[in-house]
Amino acid sequence: ELGIKNIDGKFEFAFDEVRDIMVVDVFGTPDECRFQYDGINLSKEILRKYYRKTEWYRDVKNAKEEAKKKNIQNWRELVQTEPPVLPQDLKDGVSMIYKSLCNELTGIEFFDVPPFHEVIEKLSSLMSSYNILDLH
Repeated sequence: ELGIKNIDGKFEFAFDEVRDIMVVDVFGTPDECRFQYDGINLSKEILRKYYRKTEWYRDVKNAKEEAKKKNIQNWRELVQTEPPVLPQDLKDGVSMIYKSLCNELTGIEFFDVPPFHEVIEKLSSLMSSYNILDLH
C-alpha cells in the first residue's frame, strides 16, 4: 500500500528453559529490516551515507588499512580527526521517517508528523542537498 520494500531483515529466536522457541529481539523495525521506498533506505543508513562523504570517514578507512599493515590492534588510535556533527535537519528527517512509518504501519497516530509520502519528499530533498541521494 505504501510502496515500501523489505529488502532483508533478521529474526532472532532462542529456546527457553523448556526448549520452546521464543523471540529474543525486536523485528519489523527499520533497524532490523532493510526497508526501502523508491530506492531510498528508510533507516539510519541515510546517516551512514552522510558520514561516508566526510574526511573523518576517509581517515577511519586509512587508519584501518594502516593498522592492518602494521599489525596494530587498535586502529582508533590512528584516527586524527573527529566525526563531524550531523546536521540537525538530517537527524530530524531520519527521525520523522521512523515516526511516520510507525504511524502508517500501525494505523495509529503515535507521533505528530506529516504523512509518510510528505516525509519522503522532504527527506529526498535533504539527501539531495547533502549529495547522499543514491537511488541505485
